[in-house]
Amino acid sequence: MAPRTILRDRAGAAWTLGAEIGAGGEGTVYAVDDDPGLVAKIYAETPGDEQIAKLDAMAASGDGSLRRVAAWPSAVLCDDAGPVGFLMPRLRSQLPLHELFGPRRRQELFPDAHWTFLVHAALNVARAFEAMHERDIVVGDVNSNNVVIHPTSKTLFIDCDSFQFRRDGRLFRCTVGVPEYQPPELQSADLATIERLPQHDAFGLAVMVFQLLFVGKHPFAGILPPHLTGDATIGANVAAGHFFYGPDAARDGLRPPPGSLALAALPDAIEALFERAFLGDPAARPTASEWRIALRALESNTAACKLSRRHRYVRGVACPWCELESNGLYYFAPRPEQAPPVDESAWQRFPDIEVERIWREIAAVPSPPARPDPIGTTPRVRADRAILAFVAMPAAAIALARRPALRAEQRARRERLERLGTAFRARYARWREVANAGPFVAERERLAAVRDELLAQRTNYTRDLASARDAQLRHDATTFLARHPIPRVPQVPGSLVTPSGPTTGIENRQIRDLARYGVTNATHCTLGNLRAVPHLRSWRIDVLVEWRRALDAQFAALPVRELDYRTRHDIEVRYARTRDQLRGELLAGAERLRTLAADLTREADELAASLPAEAAALWQAQAEAATSPLFYGTG
Repeated sequence: MAPRTILRDRAGAAWTLGAEIGAGGEGTVYAVDDDPGLVAKIYAETPGDEQIAKLDAMAASGDGSLRRVAAWPSAVLCDDAGPVGFLMPRLRSQLPLHELFGPRRRQELFPDAHWTFLVHAALNVARAFEAMHERDIVVGDVNSNNVVIHPTSKTLFIDCDSFQFRRDGRLFRCTVGVPEYQPPELQSADLATIERLPQHDAFGLAVMVFQLLFVGKHPFAGILPPHLTGDATIGANVAAGHFFYGPDAARDGLRPPPGSLALAALPDAIEALFERAFLGDPAARPTASEWRIALRALESNTAACKLSRRHRYVRGVACPWCELESNGLYYFAPRPEQAPPVDESAWQRFPDIEVERIWREIAAVPSPPARPDPIGTTPRVRADRAILAFVAMPAAAIALARRPALRAEQRARRERLERLGTAFRARYARWREVANAGPFVAERERLAAVRDELLAQRTNYTRDLASARDAQLRHDATTFLARHPIPRVPQVPGSLVTPSGPTTGIENRQIRDLARYGVTNATHCTLGNLRAVPHLRSWRIDVLVEWRRALDAQFAALPVRELDYRTRHDIEVRYARTRDQLRGELLAGAERLRTLAADLTREADELAASLPAEAAALWQAQAEAATSPLFYGTG
């Protein structure tokens, strides 16, 4: 919908849409000219009956206490065809919760935030969940984009129209979910048919609390041991119970990412809550009220570091942030005006020089030694020659045709030959693969591809940022032009002269004709579009093209908008996660190759010892199949 669109609520009140504030896959959010404290969310597709009933119920049940923790729908908006969206409170200065997680963005957007601030933010998140559960509302679609935080640490839920909600005995389900925040029992479930429970939310709440206390680390993201290098996504780790910080994680070969805070740095009570949330019975997961109590106690038990005024940690233990800074990891860096900013990017934590060092260790792993063929000339060639000799015995063939018992024995010999031949060829092919170190070479080539991808990441990251900026610039330019409908008298520099004198502009009838051919605003005023309109004179085409060029020049003179922070964050997260995953693969590469080389050597020894006997048995079967039973006097 374009700005200045007027919609009405259920009571008949008119609301005028203003500028676009943001857009997503589900719809677009607009300012409301009539009330600066409200925004309108307009769906991209017409909502169904179930969604409309849910919005009506939510708007009817909203009150002040609910709107203190959520951007709750306050009224349903309709056009002439029916409901198209809803009104909700406008949030100012709030940012998605995940902007607190990583050090670089946190230092940019929350420059004064230390670890106690993160604890307090977690406390506020728990309070918000508690308020929802007290109203029999289950968030369902828990994720760090659905929670926003103010610089004061106040948190609010947004996108509440996806929450599970009950009114007058009717249940409105939550049909969506992000795997990183869904509990194991829902990872493969059909969310559209599930009634969500507070214990499901309790898992996602615990993940958010963990990410805040562990400065962005996810409890189910880390380095898997070599024997578990299948699906390494966070959702798969959740389903498998791979809690990388759990009491048995080290025994199971699960390693947290480098630079992670240890679970032991937190009080025993917090550690126990995380274990209940991630490893225990779903029904025993800590509730939001339990988290509120525990986080309140944690907040009052933090101390300031004597060496750095930016550090806060649990009283009675050594400052973990000082230890991490000694390794070059500045999670709570000094202000830029007091000290140089520290690059906390993925490439700083895992630079290319480290990639090359690990690769040299991988390349140094020796390949299994070459081996002589244990068979020599393959029996298959000899068998072909013997069978040809048998075919050249017409008299024996005629005799066999007259002796049913001999025919049956000959079939049995041929079946045995086929059976032994199939088995031998498979084992001999495997021996050739093992003897030539085929699996070893393939794995080393795969690791080389991992190295190449890691070395190319920085260039690809810069390219993707540039592409995102170009796409945003194109979008902004299109939006700017679309806000300029075809005017009766286009304002262009200078004066264009028609065959009969100066231009008098575009008539209303011609504006209607242009609209009939899809030309309604400056975006559509290209030569190709305008020439496709019948009876549009060339001088009018020139006027509209010049008008479009003038608007292009106006847009080019405007300041270029910074890349949208959500777009940038998504690119950063994607590259950081990929780099961590590839780093884990590369770190395990040398050990994996050594293990593979030992396994291939052992398998080659076993095959070399057994193949001669198998070849002899096959040769015997070939000889018997190629010799007529008549010569044995059977039958």
